[in-house]
Amino acid sequence: MTNNTCQNCNAQLTPGQWMCPECGTAVPASDDDVDRTVMRPPVAGPAPLAPPVAGGLITSIPGAGVPPPTGKPGLAPPIWSPIAGTQVPTSQPVPPTFLAPGQGQPAVPAPVPDASPRWLPRVAVALAVVGIGLLVWKLTSSDDGGANPGTTGPVTSTAILETTVVETTVVETTVETTTVTTVEPTTVPPTAPPVTDPPRPPWPAPPIPEPPVFAGPGIAWAVSDPLASGMNSDQPTPYLLFAQDVFNKMAADDWVGVQPTFWFQLPDGQVVPYTFDVQSQWPAADRLSLLLVDAAPDATGLSGYDLTVAVIANFAGSTSMLCGHLYSDPVTSGQVIQRGQFELLADGAPSFMPEALLNDPAQIADLQARCK
Repeated sequence: MTNNTCQNCNAQLTPGQWMCPECGTAVPASDDDVDRTVMRPPVAGPAPLAPPVAGGLITSIPGAGVPPPTGKPGLAPPIWSPIAGTQVPTSQPVPPTFLAPGQGQPAVPAPVPDASPRWLPRVAVALAVVGIGLLVWKLTSSDDGGANPGTTGPVTSTAILETTVVETTVVETTVETTTVTTVEPTTVPPTAPPVTDPPRPPWPAPPIPEPPVFAGPGIAWAVSDPLASGMNSDQPTPYLLFAQDVFNKMAADDWVGVQPTFWFQLPDGQVVPYTFDVQSQWPAADRLSLLLVDAAPDATGLSGYDLTVAVIANFAGSTSMLCGHLYSDPVTSGQVIQRGQFELLADGAPSFMPEALLNDPAQIADLQARCK
């Protein structure tokens, strides 16, 4: 049987359509149509749908009725759409009507009024049709790469499982170990500069007395600094002064003070106390002065110094000069020893003072050359 119009909304139908594109009402199948069975998903609700009768066709959708004679198509809200796959609940669900083969058109119940607007089902159907069209286009386009977009057919989905193989390369790394040895810094104490004696002042000559002095205490004075041997003149000075004190006592005729201190060494090395008979060079002098030419520690192991001296003897109206060696020890023995006879360098010369000789470099040089 061929139906050209929808029984619900009177919309024009093309041959072979089984559902109205306007309202979604199922179109009764003709005799040459192939049986179709619409499988509906289970719907939760108080009245589930009953299974279709075997051998029968679904000729209507529950809730669909004959529109009222108003001249305008009337739509009943569908409960389930095979296109959208959703169920639209209604206020009064109506069970579907199934026809056996050969039966006539059953009576259509009166439409149930619905409080929802009449244009909502149309919009839902239109959206469903557009969605199905997009889905079919997407599937056909994905199937043949867009070469035949109008061809419909079964779509086969193939799942390709990609296996990603990650190759791990282990690089052998050689680590060089450097051993750091901590060396404690060596603290070098600051090196003090060598202690050196400050430069000695130039050798001073004694002042010349005015008026001249030819009697009384004499002077003890070094003729140079350093001495001939290189010794500083101040090193043997204490020993020279001790001997000068003994000769001052001689010039003052203090023989009691002279005898315990002054000794005489004979040529054979024997040391004897001083007597007038042994040494008669000094008693008549009015002033005796010792001029130090050189000095050295005693070579015989004694604690004193061996002094090389020139003796300036001032007499009344003349002056004599003698050279010899004295041993002086003011610390241990408290003695002054004359070692042998003194050599006479000048005898009965015109009177001159030792201070005048020490201010004459020529006479100093002559004295150093002759007094050894």
